Amino acid sequence: MFGFPVTCADGEYKIVEDLPVDAFSQECINKTLKELQDEQAGVAHML
Repeated sequence: MFGFPVTCADGEYKIVEDLPVDAFSQECINKTLKELQDEQAGVAHML
């Protein structure tokens, strides 16, 4: 699960789109995604 930057106006939330992601940040995102996928695979038999 990942969070997204949002704005809020008049009680409505909107995801901020088209933000640049530098190489280091993308590497961190990819690492976290892999960890989450591994965790999901590890408990899939319990679901």
